[in-house]
Amino acid sequence: MLCEEKWWSNPCDNKNDGRYNDDISPDISNLNPILFKAHGLWKGSYEVYDENFNPAEPSPAIIGLYPVGPTPYAPIGEVFFNITIAGTRWEQHDIYVLGPAPQSFCDANPNIPGRPFSNVGDDGVCGENGSAVVADAFKTSTHEKNDILIGVSGTGRYLVDPSADPNFAWTMIPSGAEQLVEALSINNSRAVYAYTFSPSFNQLTLDFTRYVIEPEKSPEMRNRLVLKLERVEDESAWLESIEDSMIKHKVTANTMATYGTVPTTGQCAKNDVGCPTLEMWCDSGDASPLCGPTPYIEETTVNAGVVAGITVAVAAVVIAAVAYFMQALH
Repeated sequence: MLCEEKWWSNPCDNKNDGRYNDDISPDISNLNPILFKAHGLWKGSYEVYDENFNPAEPSPAIIGLYPVGPTPYAPIGEVFFNITIAGTRWEQHDIYVLGPAPQSFCDANPNIPGRPFSNVGDDGVCGENGSAVVADAFKTSTHEKNDILIGVSGTGRYLVDPSADPNFAWTMIPSGAEQLVEALSINNSRAVYAYTFSPSFNQLTLDFTRYVIEPEKSPEMRNRLVLKLERVEDESAWLESIEDSMIKHKVTANTMATYGTVPTTGQCAKNDVGCPTLEMWCDSGDASPLCGPTPYIEETTVNAGVVAGITVAVAAVVIAAVAYFMQALH
């Protein structure tokens, strides 16, 4: 049990430490009001920039790696977020609808049998069809009960496998009343995300910048992704917007059937090594009861002076009782 101060106990060492207080919940909504503001459905547009802040040029996809890595589509498109924050868990399922690449890119990058590159990412035609990719991101609060969320894993376009780097680190923290800042470090790659809300919390700008760090060199920015989103209250309208966007960008029927829906809580839009197991959640410090009890438990202990006092008092009573009994025998 948690330590309680009684007349017979020692003082609690951690009575002012919220981690030991059962009345303080580790749920995300309880830690900092802004952490819960991202909850809900969002839609908007995005643009990708290169290291010089120019619109990024399409690049042939690497077969077997895509959608991670180079993208053979236009650097602008539309995006749809479904962020569910429940208890200690942040589950994010995103759909990116990509515009077709310019014909000049297709002409310069024909598909050649035997080469590990492709000028499309699905069964579409370069220059004619757009495409869609999905991504999931998972974060959790911990028994520290602070307002720092810990990244668990990512899938698809956000593929993150924590086991790939023993020094893996991924955190999200509030920065003021209207911004969240997220930092990820894996291998030699560093990424910074800034979520900036409007005062009404109905608009969201997400600025993502990726750096590469080489030994004895300064960090080099590799790309930047800027998203401008607005909140959508109606799920049916949100799903209809996804379908309309895919039709507008001439996404193929196969891709629409695969990525045109949104997963529910506990599922992944992309089932790959980043789709978290219970073990992955728990290893990240998830404070959910599914991962066991809090490690912050202080037992109530009996004060030695009280024990001594009670012992003396009992002894006195026993002696008095024996004396009375002996006197009664005479």
